[in-house]
Amino acid sequence: MNYGHLNNAADSAATQLSLSRAGVPNTGTTSSPIYDPCAFVVTQVEAAAPTLKPASLTFSTVINGTTYSGTSCSSTSLTTGASGVLSNAFTKPVTVTLTYPCETTAKIYGTNSLFNCTLNTSMTEVVQ
Repeated sequence: MNYGHLNNAADSAATQLSLSRAGVPNTGTTSSPIYDPCAFVVTQVEAAAPTLKPASLTFSTVINGTTYSGTSCSSTSLTTGASGVLSNAFTKPVTVTLTYPCETTAKIYGTNSLFNCTLNTSMTEVVQ
């Protein structure tokens, strides 16, 4: 179930990012944009997968061939940083990759055994 949520969240974030090359709205209006696409990805993922623990998610965002790891691209303007890269990435791919820890229990020889695992998903969209 967590993998389904993770996969849908990555898809949603990649889609929204691909549609936001002119600047990602902070308040729902173009007059108040934010310029950190990675933070936007985090917001989209958390909204699309509210049952996952945000602190356990790991993010990687690729914009125009540049990989940004973590929850911030450290952008401050449309002409520099990741947002500038995003605005110049028309018809190029953006990729959102997420990882999330999981645990699974299996009954082995009559006893329950706990195994740790990691869920990984990656979605790519073309910037519109």
